[in-house]
Parts: sequence; C-alpha cells; structure tokens
Amino acid sequence: MRDHTMPKAFGLTHPGLLRQRNEDRYLIRESASGRVLVAVIDGMGGQPAGELAAELARERLAAFPLDEAGPEDLHQCIAAINNDLEEAEEREPAAYGLGCTVTAALIHERSVHWIHVGDCRLYHFRASTLTQITTDHNMAQFLYEEGKLTPEELRTSPMRNLLDQACGGSFMAADSGVFTFAPGEMLLLSSDGLHDELAEEKITPLLCLDGSIEAMAQALIAATLKAGGKDNITVVLVSL
Repeated sequence: MRDHTMPKAFGLTHPGLLRQRNEDRYLIRESASGRVLVAVIDGMGGQPAGELAAELARERLAAFPLDEAGPEDLHQCIAAINNDLEEAEEREPAAYGLGCTVTAALIHERSVHWIHVGDCRLYHFRASTLTQITTDHNMAQFLYEEGKLTPEELRTSPMRNLLDQACGGSFMAADSGVFTFAPGEMLLLSSDGLHDELAEEKITPLLCLDGSIEAMAQALIAATLKAGGKDNITVVLVSL
C-alpha cells in the first residue's frame, strides 16, 4: 500500500501546434527513502542544438545521487550541466549556440529545495491559491522590476524571449530556495510554452478540479493547446 505521506508526481509534454520537434524534457525520479526529484527543461538553439542541450541536462539530472545528495548538490548539478553544454558546443559544430533553461525541485521530508535558471517555472498551489516561486530570467522581467512594464505587459511582452540566464552560457548564476510542502498541496513545474499561453487565473481552476494529477496535467495541456499552443508544452505536477 502506498504511503500517503509520499509525494506523487506525474508529467506530460507536447510539441504544441506549430513546432515540428519537441525541445522540452522533464524528469521524475523517486527513491525508496521517499525523496523525489522533478525537473522541467527547455532546450534552445534550434536543431539539433536545442534537443541535444535538453537531453544532456536530463541525463545529468538522471544521474543525480538522489539518496545521498543534499540541497547544495543541486548547484553542483546545474554547474555540471553548464559544463556539459559548453563541452558539447566545442565538440559538435552543429550544436553551436546550444543552451537550456532548467527548473528542478528536490522534495524530502516535506521540504522543497529548488533551483532555477531561465524561464521555466515552479509554482506552489495551496488553499486554492497559486504562487509563483521562481522568477523568470529574461528582459521582460527586468523591465517589469524597473517599473517599465505592467503585469499584463509582462505576460505578453516579446522581451520574454530574451533570456539573461541559461545553462550553456559563459556566465550562469542559478536561483535557489526552500519552502515547506504540506499534505493537500501541489507543485507545478512548467515550460514557458504553458505559462506564456495560460495566465495564472486560467491555470488555477484546472488545479481545483476533482480527480487525479494525471487528469489535471492533461487538462493543462489541452487548455494550452486551445489557447494557441505556439511552443512546446511541458508540465509536471507533484501532490502530497
């Protein structure tokens, strides 16, 4: 019988309606000790660079020593991804300009330790309220913080596509943090293909639906496609 205090995770990805390939990846790993590692990755740089970058990042996270590692090891893992991408760019001329954005969360003993580079996102859903934990690393966010964009302009600005942080760059500094995770709450990790199409007021009702996190994830993908589906779409949900 499943321990109901153990997190349950589910992920889905979709290429969207306009892209031929899917450069998004996600990862879900669970250990016997109850630790869970989840991540959403968005590759950049065009073909074949974007897919290669996302796959290399996923492979590095898949090798993360889940049972032995502490939260500080997440920083080392992201630094290793950055190195992997720089080496791949030197090794494979076709991969010039490759990079990826990564948002990952390590759940252990009702704590969520997260790390973030780029514009994938981590949200915390509790008491029917959705809270964005991460901050996008792009020029639109910078202009918003400078008071030059309104919240609605922030969501639709083309400056969202200009990243100032990503794995694979010569300068990369990840954000990180920790918060508590209680029974009845959920985590949502998404690539920008989802949250650029769906405002938070559209996401929240879908997380309030009765049913499984699998059904919620499917509803989020369907709503994103209905809203346009212009980019690859990835979602990971974790419930406790």
